[in-house]
Amino acid sequence: DAYLASDSFLIMGRALHPLPFGAPDGKATDLFFLLCCLDDRLHLHALARLCTLCHTTDLLARLRAAGDAQAMSDAACACEGDVVRRMKHGAGIRR
Repeated sequence: DAYLASDSFLIMGRALHPLPFGAPDGKATDLFFLLCCLDDRLHLHALARLCTLCHTTDLLARLRAAGDAQAMSDAACACEGDVVRRMKHGAGIRR
């Protein structure tokens, strides 16, 4: 529905007690992301970016270590900055 949100957004959450959520490795899940975008192209771009951050930086460890919501947001911004800097310098995004 086009009127549910006026802008795209991402919500990150960390469970106090990990939940069985169907992970391929059988482990419980403690981090959750809700990505809501106003169009499909932006959704795919944002999802790809989130996956890149999770696979090429220590974002997940930083989110787990964060003491509060601001620290989680700061961790995500710092990891995204790391990826952008590496891409600008031609270093790629591999860890």
